[in-house]
Amino acid sequence: MNCLDVILFQAELTPEKLAIIAQGHVISYGKLAHGIISAQRRLAASGIGEGHTVGLNIAHPIDHLILICALYRLRVASARSTRHSMAISIMFRSMQCWPTASIRR
Repeated sequence: MNCLDVILFQAELTPEKLAIIAQGHVISYGKLAHGIISAQRRLAASGIGEGHTVGLNIAHPIDHLILICALYRLRVASARSTRHSMAISIMFRSMQCWPTASIRR
């Protein structure tokens, strides 16, 4: 069992339980798991799969985590990219796979 398995297992047990708070957004385990699986499906449908390497330049930590987990499930290597490429960012944003709620203090 790896860290991703624990996240997905926790999502089955307590989907509404808080998983992450980042940059004013909260996400539950259920929404995190949904985001990971949705991103995985969309990435696979776009032709990204085992043996590929993807450069990531994602500013939002939840987006970054979801993409890393989705790529891991596809057995795709990922690395931080210093080049600014909007292609994967635009594709990911169009997925709308993880609704978040703003924290009000």
